[in-house]
Amino acid sequence: MVDFSSLNCCLINARSLCNKLVDLRHLLVSNALDVLLVTESWLTPEYPSSLLADPKYFSVLRNDRLSLGGGVCAFIKYGIDFVSIDVPPAYNNLELLVFDILGVHIKYRFILSYCAPGCQEHLESH
Repeated sequence: MVDFSSLNCCLINARSLCNKLVDLRHLLVSNALDVLLVTESWLTPEYPSSLLADPKYFSVLRNDRLSLGGGVCAFIKYGIDFVSIDVPPAYNNLELLVFDILGVHIKYRFILSYCAPGCQEHLESH
């Protein structure tokens, strides 16, 4: 575990990462990011995470939408301990990604969500 005094984090709405790979890599490296959170990744399960970031430098967590558009993902710098948190099945149709980053004396919980058009009805029922 790392003893964090701070984390360098960034949140972007990508509207497709597939056509922005050079920009993605530049953002990760030039800003020395520890965590990058992305909404509207537009990724599908057929698109390997290894094309997004080198696994020697970043872990990639994803919740892809099975239809066109949407999806969320997170990039976590190699060497940072994290734990993915299971989302209860009642929220499976929401685009959520939950994980903890574990430091020596502190834990950060990240909850990344994207509310797609039309999801408001589901939110109101919970």
